Amino acid sequence: MRNSDHLRRGSLHPPSHGGADLAGAPMPSWVLLDFRAYFSDRRNSTTAACLTRDGKLIQVTFFPAHPPRVSYFCVHCQGEEPSGFAMEPKVLATHDNVLLLRISIGSPDEMMCHYLHEYYVYKASVGADAGPSLELLPHPSPYLFYDEQVGILSRGAEYAVVALRDDASAYHRGSYTPGEYDVCLLNSENKIWTTKGVSVPLDRQQASSGEECSRHESSKVITIGGKPGTVAFVDLSRGILLFDVLQNDPTLRYFTMPPQLNDSLGRRGSCRQRYSRDIAFVNGRFKIVEFLGKTVPVKGSHGDYMNDGWVVGTWGKEVTSSQVDRWSSGFNLASHNIYMDHNPLLAELLPKLPGYEGQLRLQRLHTGRPLNSQLAQRRHIYLMTKVELRDSKAWVIAIDMSNGTLQEVAEFIAGRTCVTSSAFIPSTISKHLIMAPDSKGEEKRRGSKLQGPHLKKLLC
Repeated sequence: MRNSDHLRRGSLHPPSHGGADLAGAPMPSWVLLDFRAYFSDRRNSTTAACLTRDGKLIQVTFFPAHPPRVSYFCVHCQGEEPSGFAMEPKVLATHDNVLLLRISIGSPDEMMCHYLHEYYVYKASVGADAGPSLELLPHPSPYLFYDEQVGILSRGAEYAVVALRDDASAYHRGSYTPGEYDVCLLNSENKIWTTKGVSVPLDRQQASSGEECSRHESSKVITIGGKPGTVAFVDLSRGILLFDVLQNDPTLRYFTMPPQLNDSLGRRGSCRQRYSRDIAFVNGRFKIVEFLGKTVPVKGSHGDYMNDGWVVGTWGKEVTSSQVDRWSSGFNLASHNIYMDHNPLLAELLPKLPGYEGQLRLQRLHTGRPLNSQLAQRRHIYLMTKVELRDSKAWVIAIDMSNGTLQEVAEFIAGRTCVTSSAFIPSTISKHLIMAPDSKGEEKRRGSKLQGPHLKKLLC
């Protein structure tokens, strides 16, 4: 039996919150979902299972919680110890009532082998008599793609999985053709992977961006939906490529991103933008939030620098067919202007930092990874904050950008998270989950039957 040293710390010990608090109550309309799974044979009314490619029963269970508390999910495979997984199962994409998961069982030495990955679609209940389901997809070989290149489009009972690929090797050889891409597509009706070439007219991309075309590096995929079934492939430092899944037209639409808070980075800041920017699609609009931290040189426990506050900026844009539409600037808020006196209890929930109180404490904490609220009527953004970068405990804070107030604070187990990098994603899967009152979110004992007739059949 292999040991589990290759797994992230804490993956064998899921949190205790979630599920039980919501049994029989209205579910949150959206959640902050930890995209890495925990390994545990915990079950409730959200549990769904299917067979792996090797014929083993694998199950997925969700534990939703209201933001800023982070929701999570657990994975268990009968006959397979956690050490048998090459890495933690991961949510790659989410839209409405479906999630796309990547699960890799095998040696961690093989974790870079794309053939090791298996892809599953979790579908929440779509009706009073239909429970949740888990489905193994055919392997996309030879149409391989990276995690950040794929999205999923819900169409009620059906769905489509879409990935955008470019020829990275050709780019580095200098033979890359700007604006030319491949789309990999799987529809739930036929479960067959197909690929086709797509393109964005170079003059349109240049007119929109005002600069010479360069390689688009998708760092996030969001689903817009609608009758064309539009999916947006986002390069957070450059632009957005829109693809209409249900149309036959292979032409892509392109929108450039708004200016960065730190203009000195130029377009070379794509790696940084993965952690300092977020984009969401809410109520017909793209919403972007960007975080810029400030430091000052000092000798102390933080090394050669100390945090000296931060600034958050927002932008918005309607999704239209016009490439010339510009982003509208929203709010700009500095940490020293955040108002906390309206609720002293919230300030008490923040981590303690000796010698600092109030706004000054907020300025000195290690903060980053902004996320947008998925509620159209709210102007909230969410940030992760720590006392020390390597701490195993973090806090998620919600800030109302419209009036500059601290709204909510919740602890987050961050032992599996490096510094303040990406750890969770927004998802609306929660509004389709049903927490049965009789389950009360309690763990079912190992070996007991899974809930629901669709799961019992698998165990017979």
